[in-house]
Amino acid sequence: MIYLWLKTIVFVSHDTEITRQFCSRGILLKDGRIIKDGVLKEVISYYLMTLGDRRGVGILQSEHLGLIFNNGRLMLNWDNNSFTKEMAGHINILNDGNSFFSTNADWEVEENTSRRLVVRGKFWDLPIWQSWEISLDDTGNVVDLKIKVDKQRDCRLQEISARFMFSDNYKYWINPIRGGFFDNDDSSEKLSWQNVNCETPPVNSIGLDARSESEASLPSVFLEDDVYIPGKLLEIKNTNHKYSARVLQSKVSFGNDSGHDVAVTGKYPIFHIRIKTASRLHVENNFYSSTQKMLMPKKIGGGNGLSLSCDYNNTISIYWKDKKITSAKGLKTEFYSAGNIYHSSDSDYVVHRISDSRIDIVACL
Repeated sequence: MIYLWLKTIVFVSHDTEITRQFCSRGILLKDGRIIKDGVLKEVISYYLMTLGDRRGVGILQSEHLGLIFNNGRLMLNWDNNSFTKEMAGHINILNDGNSFFSTNADWEVEENTSRRLVVRGKFWDLPIWQSWEISLDDTGNVVDLKIKVDKQRDCRLQEISARFMFSDNYKYWINPIRGGFFDNDDSSEKLSWQNVNCETPPVNSIGLDARSESEASLPSVFLEDDVYIPGKLLEIKNTNHKYSARVLQSKVSFGNDSGHDVAVTGKYPIFHIRIKTASRLHVENNFYSSTQKMLMPKKIGGGNGLSLSCDYNNTISIYWKDKKITSAKGLKTEFYSAGNIYHSSDSDYVVHRISDSRIDIVACL
């Protein structure tokens, strides 16, 4: 008589080569929590993306969408397949003609729960701190990213970009006004990145789609930014062959070409980005139909005919049943200080659309 005993052996190791020899299933643990459980090859790939200074690594995971923050780089996965590449999501700061990437900062995770991640980073050679608050919404298909910048002392800050690099298997780009296919000229050796969209007025939502059944594993992806600052643009770019990536970015410029800095010292929100994912571009019609909501001028309403908007000319206007009832100069405040009169309409606005019924406006004189 032959007895067959089936046993499960738990093998704990950081050596991925040895685990490949002995195991077929993998479980990734972080701080006592199961982060990934599945086919060993997929778990190892996920694990490799988390390598680095542990103080700056955080993970969020839903049924389909997963994200890994690793010391200034935000990587996104859909059904265990990465759809970001190279530097993935990151910040680029242009100061006095020099670029500083978020991956060059020192990072520390301040909070990491199952749905929320808060990280803080500082540069040693730039007086700017960054605070990122990252969360997944209740559907598990939307990444909510709030980025605040703390400019601790005067510097020649010229530009800040929140940039996401996606797979070049995305063939089609879209914004609320129009869409089109990327130029895939493989013979091109251009060193510069191709700027695909440039709209007037600027839009606050852009997206990508694979447009191919062979790439059905790629989700459609949309990027929105609910903080409006004069000089901010959402851009879609096609990179050169060094990166071979599609780029969605929100960029704000703080001055003229000479580098004159008009950003005030202090802490303020600069990006509130939502990255929305969907299995296919069946939402395209809804995307186009909501064009007016996605233009940079921020509008809110109470549903009773009364609405308020703040446009990119720093004009705050009130409407009754779509008819403007304020003057051309709109709403404004004025105050007297040191013998001078100051008007809010002469300042730069930072506009954050919190919800359909609330916007926060900060006037920077």
